[in-house]
Amino acid sequence: MPHILVGTRTSKDMDKKYALALLISGGQTGVDRAALDFAMQNGIAHAGWCPLGRRAEDGVIPERYLLKEASTKLYQQRTQLNVRDSQATLIIRDEARRSRGTALTIKCAEKLNKPVLVIDIGDYDYKKVIKWLNTVRPQVLNVAGPRLSESPDAAAAASAILAAAICRDQQTVVKWPPTRPFTPDLF
Repeated sequence: MPHILVGTRTSKDMDKKYALALLISGGQTGVDRAALDFAMQNGIAHAGWCPLGRRAEDGVIPERYLLKEASTKLYQQRTQLNVRDSQATLIIRDEARRSRGTALTIKCAEKLNKPVLVIDIGDYDYKKVIKWLNTVRPQVLNVAGPRLSESPDAAAAASAILAAAICRDQQTVVKWPPTRPFTPDLF
């Protein structure tokens, strides 16, 4: 998908929060839930794919998160769908604690040629996030990172980063998930 910058933005504009139309995430504990909670608390539309049965490490993902169930219980499918159905992915990770799911998210974004920004919770600059968002200009942003059991501090860092960098886009409405063309069964 080509990235089109609309209008010109001054360096002063680059310090302002980015107006986001839709935040998606997978509903897992940790960064995913922190992102969804941030969206709900700030009037930002939210959605995302979650595993079949709304599976997460703490049991069933609560219904207050407006997530669509994937066709399998595999976390990998949910990850791929969220990367595919967003225009960019912001990964908030804990460099000190490796996460296979976070590594998979990065790999999916690279494979699908989707913009991705990886921010470490130990050393982040929210202005870098704002600058990246203003360059990429997504309406639908996927936010991902480690689950609570992998990094107890990542959720709080995600909340702080998102609060410093993102606000609600009051003018844009995005239909999600994107409509896919109907492909008849060939066999």
